[in-house]
Amino acid sequence: MKITGVQVRMFSSLIPPERRHRTDLGQSYSPVPAEGHRMFLAALLKCGVTPAEIEVMACRNPARLLRI
Repeated sequence: MKITGVQVRMFSSLIPPERRHRTDLGQSYSPVPAEGHRMFLAALLKCGVTPAEIEVMACRNPARLLRI
């Protein structure tokens, strides 16, 4: 099932960035993690997720979980 940008933005607006999680790129048919992560973040920006929200999801949440 393909998710539209409108659906991504609507979902993002319902959950605060500090509670959001990112995509899993562990499948053999997926892009390598670094490229998949770049593609995912670019798609979020295109859908209207703000750079500040992305920073929380991609940087602060993992750092908090790892306690670094």
